[in-house]
Amino acid sequence: MIGDQITAWSRSLGRAPYDAVIAALGYEKRSAFIPTLLAPDTRERFACGFGVQHVLSYAENLRDLTEAGYDITEVQDREFRAWVVSILDQLASVSSVHASVAVDISSVSRLRLAILVDCIRTFVRIRRLKVDFLYAPAKYSPPAEDDSPNQHVGPVLPSYAGWTDEPEAPVTAVVGLGYEEDRALGAVERIDPDETWCFLPTSGEAEYTPALLRANEELIASVPEGRLLEYVVESPFDCFTRLESLAFRKSHSSRVVLIPFGPKSFTLCALLVAGVHPEIAVWRVSAGARQVPVQREPTGLVVGISAEAVTEPQTYE
Repeated sequence: MIGDQITAWSRSLGRAPYDAVIAALGYEKRSAFIPTLLAPDTRERFACGFGVQHVLSYAENLRDLTEAGYDITEVQDREFRAWVVSILDQLASVSSVHASVAVDISSVSRLRLAILVDCIRTFVRIRRLKVDFLYAPAKYSPPAEDDSPNQHVGPVLPSYAGWTDEPEAPVTAVVGLGYEEDRALGAVERIDPDETWCFLPTSGEAEYTPALLRANEELIASVPEGRLLEYVVESPFDCFTRLESLAFRKSHSSRVVLIPFGPKSFTLCALLVAGVHPEIAVWRVSAGARQVPVQREPTGLVVGISAEAVTEPQTYE
């Protein structure tokens, strides 16, 4: 299980090889950025496509990842867990003692990211599984005009539904803001929490902030002073520690629901927090395949969080 062995990623790209890289083949230009950087120093390379929305930079990414030696597969969401487990099983067949994996979360969907983290934290065939979750922040691009209805509002997976001995306890919602206009507000209204906290991403791409504030104007106005917290996209481990501290503190007196919009790095933080504190829920709000594709170009930075899943060796009497 991934427990308290979560740290800031500090490895310089190219200094130490990985046993495997797991990446997403998508339509964003940044989809191939980290995988091509890692390719020369990685033994096994895997990329998974979505089977839909082969638009924008998809063809270019497919070419680049193919040339970089990636084993490319396209599966439906319902098949994705089996694909991830097959990779972990392959690593376990080489060594059951230790394996190191890099996961590029930049272009993966929130559902698939949850499946990835869930598979890694519950995999028991490798005693020490070290995973670097890497993220390429994007240059600013205007938000798409998207009025697609939500196709899913609820726990991202059953394993992230949270649990409680007090179902009547008050609810605290912790929302990671993105610039999907009013989607965060709709999610909060659906939950109807007793208390709401919001995390506002800031970054070197200053144009994001005004767009975020406009998209979430009504929700932000409803949040009492002191419950709008900023985090720096380029420092995901700091975000994790702040989110974990707040969520754990509030879990003593309420049922906590994390609702991650915005950068995928915040979604990763929410999933890792729930992995450490399984009483905390993580929800997903998504328009599914109807979501309008938006181009995302990498800024050139790579940031990340390192986690280690440790399985104690079994002993038999």
